[in-house]
Amino acid sequence: MKTTLKYLTFSLSLVLILNGCSNDDSIPTTTDNIFLRSQTEVNDFGQKGYEVIKGSLAINSISADDPIVDLSPLNSIISVESVLSISGNSISSLDGLNGLKEVLGDVEIEDNDQLENLDGLSALGSIGGDFTILNNQKLASTSGLGSLNDLGGRLSISFNPELTNLNGFEGVNSLTLLNIYSNTRLVSLNGLNGLNEVEISVFINQNPALETISALSNLNALENLVIQANPNLNNLDGLQGITELNFLDITLNNKLVDMTGLNNLKNVTESLGIGLNLNLQNLNGLENVNVAESVVISSNENLQNLGGLQNLNDTNRIVFLKNPGLSDFCGLTGLFNNQNFNGEVDIRENAFNPSREDILAGNCDN
Repeated sequence: MKTTLKYLTFSLSLVLILNGCSNDDSIPTTTDNIFLRSQTEVNDFGQKGYEVIKGSLAINSISADDPIVDLSPLNSIISVESVLSISGNSISSLDGLNGLKEVLGDVEIEDNDQLENLDGLSALGSIGGDFTILNNQKLASTSGLGSLNDLGGRLSISFNPELTNLNGFEGVNSLTLLNIYSNTRLVSLNGLNGLNEVEISVFINQNPALETISALSNLNALENLVIQANPNLNNLDGLQGITELNFLDITLNNKLVDMTGLNNLKNVTESLGIGLNLNLQNLNGLENVNVAESVVISSNENLQNLGGLQNLNDTNRIVFLKNPGLSDFCGLTGLFNNQNFNGEVDIRENAFNPSREDILAGNCDN
């Protein structure tokens, strides 16, 4: 009987010990979508000590009487399994999110008019969805993102007037799409030096201070490239890894004098468009392009000749329109000598407008 009691007592103790270990090892988790709209709500939620949020986390200060000013109560969070949205707040930093290591969905940092840096995300290593940084008027640095090495979706950085570079993204090597739009003081894309693949498109548009895109020098795979309205962009250095595109659009970049940087581009399967580049003088840099479905060169005021297109030998449509300084079409001689070429030719409103027959007869410049 005593032996039996001792055995039961031992068994019960073992169960209690095992249960205690299980409880100690469990991760505090909530399955709810969490919406924090005031400092009181941040404080109250923080007291629960959750480490994992299986839903979304939205931090959006809408209380004028109790605005969100401090995220430190959220310092236990290590994972958000859906969307993390931080928007419409007056916080100057994201301190308090320093333990966050992963977000499985999108990350949205938008309309935070006092936010100066992203140092509070220093532990964030993985984002499963898109990453949007939009309209943060005082954001001057992204360098706090140094742990980020996995971004599964799109990266969009727009309307952040104090950003001068993209330091902090060095660990990101692939994206679905890259959009850099209207960042007033952005001078370079430094920080994107590790990027080697963009699945769909790169858009670099309306960044008035942007001087160089050389940080893209490791990029070797994408489908579409659009570079528009960057008036201080000096050249296209950084694009030497690109050999094939579906779509290329270089428009309204007034300091470009040629296409140097695209020297290894060979094939454009859909459209190659170059227009409204005020100081463009020639197309040097496109020497290796031999196939382009459509080529449209229009409204480049100082374009003088078609140097760079001399190896183009196959296209279904070629248009030269409203280039008032363009008087030398000798770069098309090789194309027009190709007996298999039967594409559409449209040459109008340039300084000189030769026909195909003129060019074949040697009358290719004026």
